[in-house]
Amino acid sequence: MGVGRGTIEGTTTVRLIEPHRPLELEANAGPMGSARVSIMLMPWGKSRTLVVIDEHPLTGPPARLHTAVADVLLGFRNKRMMRNLAKLVHQRYP
Repeated sequence: MGVGRGTIEGTTTVRLIEPHRPLELEANAGPMGSARVSIMLMPWGKSRTLVVIDEHPLTGPPARLHTAVADVLLGFRNKRMMRNLAKLVHQRYP
């Protein structure tokens, strides 16, 4: 969890994995808290996939400080994460 050098080691546990359902995860960053993360993939046109990520803090400071500003910052992080994922996919499947 984190950005750049400000990262914290943690663990991620799969809470739900079923065909045609969102992947449900719990990300735990120790003293920084935990979050529920839902990832859903949907077809988008003929050859594209839409990735929908829904993330909510469960415990720790992020849960107590969850605001619209925090959601905007999380959105920036997720955009960067999706750009990196897209690059990886395009390199592997040109």
